[in-house]
Amino acid sequence: MTNIREYVRERNWIVTLILLVIGLALLLGSTYFEESSRNYILMTNLGAAFIVTAIAFLILSYAVKGIETLFGGAINELVSKLDVLPEAKKCGIVRIFESRRRDPNFKKELIKQFENASKEGEVLLMSISLRNFFGPIPDNEYLTAIYAMLRKNIKFKILLLDPTSEAAIHRALIEEREMVKAKGYINSTLFTEIKSVAERLNNPSLWIAANDLRERIKEQIDVRFSPYDPTTYLIITEWFTFVEQYHRGGEKEISETLEKEGIPLIDCFGGFVPVLMVENSAFFARLMKSHFMNIWDSDDVKKRDLKKNDYYQKILDFEEEKRKN
Repeated sequence: MTNIREYVRERNWIVTLILLVIGLALLLGSTYFEESSRNYILMTNLGAAFIVTAIAFLILSYAVKGIETLFGGAINELVSKLDVLPEAKKCGIVRIFESRRRDPNFKKELIKQFENASKEGEVLLMSISLRNFFGPIPDNEYLTAIYAMLRKNIKFKILLLDPTSEAAIHRALIEEREMVKAKGYINSTLFTEIKSVAERLNNPSLWIAANDLRERIKEQIDVRFSPYDPTTYLIITEWFTFVEQYHRGGEKEISETLEKEGIPLIDCFGGFVPVLMVENSAFFARLMKSHFMNIWDSDDVKKRDLKKNDYYQKILDFEEEKRKN
């Protein structure tokens, strides 16, 4: 593209002039022949062709400049993407979503991977609360896909933030500092949502009428709670890993940004950074699975098992103690 640009800019007048001179010379030379002769007809036709070509070349050179100006930004953007794509491919990244909240394609792709899961497989989920999946007001499309996976004997390992931990209290202060200071941590959105999800997974009869699904949740979904500061939103399906980085952006900072876009401040500022979709065969994805399993198998997390250690009751005990204090 650079060579064409230089050729058009620096030599267009020279080429145009040469073509015009040849064309005019042929027309002038044709006057020495009879108009009915073959030489006259040939030279006039060639002369006219050279002149038309010169004019067309001159017009084309200006058109190329106009196209370059018009599409320059798009071309530069495409070039920058082509520079990034090889590196993304090397890391096993097959897709990048703007965010969980803003990009509807994330939800479509995740449900697609849920639906394509083989029978008796396993899905790993790491989040703060997973309220969209198991909360009091879940996303029905996610829930329908999860029910279908349970009926295919797919198992789940779920890691949630321990709502009784210092990490959870610190997170709540970041998200709702004024409210937590005024009403206490146990009234925070973070605590109430994790507690609600824990209650529903601990006792599915509270929200599921079908006996088979109740039993499947008890048998096929294992839940543990992590006391560590959350760093990653992670969903590992059969073929792909979805990775989102958590952050500690403050309430004021995120509210100002969202308000400019016409979005009111919501209870949690998570879900506004890009999500990477990575092939499970990639080293990146294997590292993320190792990250999950290292937390899952740690002693601090094993003792926070929802079913084996009746951890929902411990959450209730924590809440009661806080109320008394």
